[in-house]
Amino acid sequence: MERVVIVGAGQAGHACARALRAEGFAGEVLLLGAEPDPPYERPPLSKEVLLEEALPDLPGRLPPIEPGVSWRGGVEVVALDRAGRRVHTRHGETIGYDALVLATGGRAARPPVPGAEDPRLPVLRDIADARRLRAGLRGGWRHLAILGGGFIGLEVAAAARLLGVEATVIEAADRLCARALPPALSEWLRATHEASGVRVLLSARAALLAPDGVTLADGTRIAADAVLVATGLKPNDELAREAGLPCAAAGGILADAAGRTEDPAVFAIGDAVALRREGLPPIRLESWAQANAMGAAAARAILGLPDTPPPLPWFWSTQGKTLIQMAGLPDGATATVTRGDPASGSFLMFLMAGDRIAQAIAVNNSREFQLARRLVERGIAVPASALADPGFALKAALR
Repeated sequence: MERVVIVGAGQAGHACARALRAEGFAGEVLLLGAEPDPPYERPPLSKEVLLEEALPDLPGRLPPIEPGVSWRGGVEVVALDRAGRRVHTRHGETIGYDALVLATGGRAARPPVPGAEDPRLPVLRDIADARRLRAGLRGGWRHLAILGGGFIGLEVAAAARLLGVEATVIEAADRLCARALPPALSEWLRATHEASGVRVLLSARAALLAPDGVTLADGTRIAADAVLVATGLKPNDELAREAGLPCAAAGGILADAAGRTEDPAVFAIGDAVALRREGLPPIRLESWAQANAMGAAAARAILGLPDTPPPLPWFWSTQGKTLIQMAGLPDGATATVTRGDPASGSFLMFLMAGDRIAQAIAVNNSREFQLARRLVERGIAVPASALADPGFALKAALR
């Protein structure tokens, strides 16, 4: 094997390039990025980029990769020829590969609402989006409407309030972060944001979007200086679909935990992937940790090295003074156990499948989260009564 081509220079692609070198690959690694900026991390976009007084040119910039890895920015790959093992760029260049890694990420999803495709409506997916949002929040906006009550929307709402900008979150579901959080935590989160001055509208369906506001299905008009569309991510799987690689019906390139697709020369990693799971539907894990893990796993698979066990999925969200950390997936969970008093602002929730902890969620409690994460990782059974008792030391269950 002489050349590995990685399409996508984000967190996952960068991690794969570094891992190839760390695992001893001596051939050429070509990292192609559609964005003109060098590889950088995305978590700061909805937090530090908006809030820091002095903004570096590229917050979260990833370290340069070792010699032998070539990064090329502003290169958009538009076609994949699997039979010929080559990709074609928008500018007419043809690039051959021995192994190809699709780390194409995703783009901001636009809901099927009139006006949603208007380019004047901001989204938050890349550094250019974040710079535009920062300029508005710091440059005279008085009110920001946010379509979508997920993590990105809530992180931006919290940042807006810290900058003195009014924020209204418009969520079509009957609770915040409904796909990711248990109902009790959704309700706590709503109350917390409202206490900081965020207006939260639930079960509110948008009928029309415009740069100066949102019209709801019931006719209510919410005027704003800008409308942020934060309704999730659409995986960039078109390159794979057009090349005949299987993709999930809901979006995402089907791959295993090491990025293997049905083509032994093509791997897929990061936000563009719908992860195959035995006996369960495919799942997209859009997180910093998953991008790093899949990048490293794919590098080993490309080089024919043994697979390592996939790490426990984990995720975090910082919303103003609230830090939410999550470990595990809620598959099979039938009960929720709360540890600590939510009114104190620091507590944990355990989603239980029998005595097994399927998922642990910590709010402003990083110390106990690290212990809870290890309990989930090791599959240690702990009675719900013990987990709910703040006097019970989680560390004792690890012995």
